[in-house]
Amino acid sequence: MVSDTTALLSVHYYDHYEQGYNDWEECTKMGIRLVDTRGTEYCYWEGLVDFCGGNMKIEPLNDSTVFFMYGDRDEQLEYFIWKINENPVRKKAKWLNEHLPVSLNAPMRVWKNGKFLFNYYGKFALLDTVANTIMQITKEEAGWPDDVEDAQYFGDDLMTIILHPNKFSFSILRNGTDTLSIFYEDASNDYDEINERFNGRYINRMKKDGWYLYSTDGNWQVSEQAVARYYNQLYFAPFN
Repeated sequence: MVSDTTALLSVHYYDHYEQGYNDWEECTKMGIRLVDTRGTEYCYWEGLVDFCGGNMKIEPLNDSTVFFMYGDRDEQLEYFIWKINENPVRKKAKWLNEHLPVSLNAPMRVWKNGKFLFNYYGKFALLDTVANTIMQITKEEAGWPDDVEDAQYFGDDLMTIILHPNKFSFSILRNGTDTLSIFYEDASNDYDEINERFNGRYINRMKKDGWYLYSTDGNWQVSEQAVARYYNQLYFAPFN
């Protein structure tokens, strides 16, 4: 999410080939697209690179810059720092110890001291974009709190999402003790599963019919209603 009405989506372009009874597609380009969440047919901007790396990973670093990853090898992590309306800066980080598969299933969070933390099912890796290194570390070394849905540094403050016992409501805490906001939802709603995570300063809530995105204000108060919804990370549905 970039604003209440705009978001970045990952995109692939394919060439289609036909020969006799056979037909196939080959990916030729990939990149990111800035779209209107009220109808993704409207594109404000698109940035592309002339190669394909299979599946992609996009994580927000701030409201205009994203971490864009396409390759994860045993020796190094390849990624872009990509700002909207600018060309991507391509970078490589060397693994210093045991390689952790961070490519798709490991959420990446802005962490302390200007570094970035991957959380892969309770295993952690710390990326240093200045030294161009990445290394696996323990939960204690990372400083990842216990019993949180998600955690991320915003400036010098560690923000955490804590799920309430009823599984439908959550709180946002600053530095583990300061409760900034509480989000309540009617527990009678029939949901198979609920979980929350940061999307920059937005909150993603996964329900059985897709992801719902809620905005926060300057004091981290969560909007009562979702500002957008999307299905399997592909299509936004407007609220109107």
